[in-house]
Amino acid sequence: VIEGVLAMSSSMSQKDIPDFTSGAWLGEQVLACPGLCRNATVATRTACRLMSVPVDKFQALLSSLGIDQQFREECERHLFFGLCGRCGTFGDHWTDECPAMLAKSSLKGTFHGRMNSATWGVPVT
Repeated sequence: VIEGVLAMSSSMSQKDIPDFTSGAWLGEQVLACPGLCRNATVATRTACRLMSVPVDKFQALLSSLGIDQQFREECERHLFFGLCGRCGTFGDHWTDECPAMLAKSSLKGTFHGRMNSATWGVPVT
C-alpha cells in the first residue's frame, strides 16, 4: 500500500481485521510460498495508490541475484514463526498478531506499517 486505506475480510477469521494503510503489504505470504491461494477479500475505503509484486517476477529476481536458495533456506528456518505484512517482521509473528497493530488497534483500527527489505536478506541498492 503506497497510499490509502484498505479493508480486508476473510471467511477464515471471525475477528475484525484492522484496516491496512500506507506501508502495509497484502498477499505477502505468497512471495515466500508461491503455491498459496487467496484467502481474503480486500476493498478500498479511500482512493489508493498500490504497488503489485508479481510472485513469478519476485522469484525470478531472487534467482537472478543468486539468492533464491538462501531465501528458501531462510523461509524453511523462520517462516513457520510468521511473516507480518504490517511491520515487515519475518520469523516472529503473523500479520493478525502484529504487536504494533494490536497496540494501535484501539486507535481506529489502522496501522502504518513498513516492509523492511533488510529483514528478507535482500541486498538494498
